[in-house]
Amino acid sequence: MPSSPEPSAKKTWCPTCGKLLEPDVVLCTRCGRHLATGHRGRTLVEAREGDHVAVAWIAAAAAAVGAGVAWGLLAVYAGAPLRYGACAVGLAAAAGVLLAARRRNPRLPFVAFTCTVAGLMIGKLIAVVWIVPPFALEQAQDQRRMYETLVWEMQADKRIDEKTAGTLVDDEASIDDSETGRKVKRAEAMIQERLGAMSADERRQLQLRIARAIRDRTSLLERARLLLSPWDVAWFLAAIALAGLLPRLHRR
Repeated sequence: MPSSPEPSAKKTWCPTCGKLLEPDVVLCTRCGRHLATGHRGRTLVEAREGDHVAVAWIAAAAAAVGAGVAWGLLAVYAGAPLRYGACAVGLAAAAGVLLAARRRNPRLPFVAFTCTVAGLMIGKLIAVVWIVPPFALEQAQDQRRMYETLVWEMQADKRIDEKTAGTLVDDEASIDDSETGRKVKRAEAMIQERLGAMSADERRQLQLRIARAIRDRTSLLERARLLLSPWDVAWFLAAIALAGLLPRLHRR
């Protein structure tokens, strides 16, 4: 009597994602569930996506930091905050994410957002530290400050001694006809002559040196308070919105 054929094994369904599985399969290739233990591991697709996100982190961070440093240096060179440059930082972070990630991923906007914030903070810190605040430029135009700066510069160059310099900057000091008094009068005449003979460019350079000295004596928090404005917040939000929106447009 011929033997009857053994019944073929039946296909099963994954209890997690519902994928139809071949007989004797113990691991779902869609969700990574182990049918025997119930544990879930990373699928090959998830592992690849994780690698893409890691590359996106590196690319976005490099782009955002580079753009932030460039923005800060341009602001220092221009002597103005250049607040609209914040959007360039957001665009750079988004571009880094889009170029590095090969497929769409819900974590990409967060990557771009975080890197944008870091780039913005770096750029603004450079600007706050090195830009000469407007109040310092205004104070540097004071004729008395210019006079006193020239006195101390001449004293540093050993053209006048310390006692003479102290007398010149002391409004209450009396100048007599002694040898010391005549020395003070000659030094004052030299300074007044130098001030009068200065060209417009030399005067600007002197005022810039004074303004930088005033800036360095001002605390960093005070400089940040004077340089930051509501427009900074608006441009920061625009940059962050750009960084978070563009990765959502990734089609792959």
